[in-house]
Amino acid sequence: MVGNIRVEAIHTPGHTPEHVSYLITDLGSGANEPIALATGDFLFVGDVGRPDLLETAAGVENVMEPSARTLCASLRDRLTSFSDFLQILPAHGAGSACGKSLGAVPTTTLGYERRFNSPFKLSVQDGDAFVKEILQGQPDPPLYFATMKRVNRDGAAVTNGLPSPAHCTNDDLEQSLADRSIKILDTRTNQESFNNKHITRSITAPLRSPFFSSAAGSFLAEQDKIFLVVEDPKDVELAVRQLYRIGFDNVVGWVTVREAQEHGSMNERTERVQFANFDADKALQQGAIVDVRATSEFQLSHIKGAYSLPYTRMRELLTALPKDKKLFVHCASGKRASLATSFLCARGYDAVLIDGKYSEHMPSCRISSSLPS
Repeated sequence: MVGNIRVEAIHTPGHTPEHVSYLITDLGSGANEPIALATGDFLFVGDVGRPDLLETAAGVENVMEPSARTLCASLRDRLTSFSDFLQILPAHGAGSACGKSLGAVPTTTLGYERRFNSPFKLSVQDGDAFVKEILQGQPDPPLYFATMKRVNRDGAAVTNGLPSPAHCTNDDLEQSLADRSIKILDTRTNQESFNNKHITRSITAPLRSPFFSSAAGSFLAEQDKIFLVVEDPKDVELAVRQLYRIGFDNVVGWVTVREAQEHGSMNERTERVQFANFDADKALQQGAIVDVRATSEFQLSHIKGAYSLPYTRMRELLTALPKDKKLFVHCASGKRASLATSFLCARGYDAVLIDGKYSEHMPSCRISSSLPS
């Protein structure tokens, strides 16, 4: 009880075996039915939780299909007694890697989802079809998901609150840039600005975008020392908090873009070519093509001879890439490719960003192999 509000835990396994949702009833108004269900990763707007992460992100073997069948049973059985007006309050929205097609609005109702949520409806109508559908085409999970699973199980480290990184002077900046163990994270929202001029070895992770956590959480390792480049000093607290939430608490310093420019550190530029001017055959003669879209996107259509390295898994797959060749990096629009190109350049690869829309300039090409020899 919270005042006159009753909160009741409802076991809704499937996303994980221990997953619970929270049923909320306003007894103070005289209600005898719940008003809302906080569904976590159980039921989303337009989608349902993914049951594969214990295997694909945390490495627990042979649990995907049993988890999918458990999720199907939870969706089918746990919600049948509730009215259509029950508000659904999910933990994630559009842009999250916790599902394939999460809606952009933050909340919904059970009745609306019963009518328009395709996987939810399939769980009630055909369990086998649901399992097949829910396990195919899921986004490749960011690497930090494995850390998140471990922390959820074992508990977080005691850190005495949010880190307070130092605002660097010119001398501090020189030392930080000279220390190659420090990872430089450029948080500018405008990737065009980053591509035109940035600090050598810096990785772009736009702070106010869906890509910040997935890029930082995929390109950085848990114990990395992190140095921030921010547009405004007010951005430091937000960036540190976002990193802290995904298990990165070793932020050692920060500087503004203007200060780095005045210092003369912004002297690197991303090499780019527009898709409209891109010659795939010529690129393969010069080096290699790296497709950083999701595996499911690659399997539908890709450039013949391209490597498939989803940007959220790239750090663990780097050994597949030739370091003595020029790498031409693309996604569907240039956004994910910009992130991946910055990471590859920071790691010493000669990477070129292919900018623009893949669908408008490259013919569909179905190839069975996902990783060329």
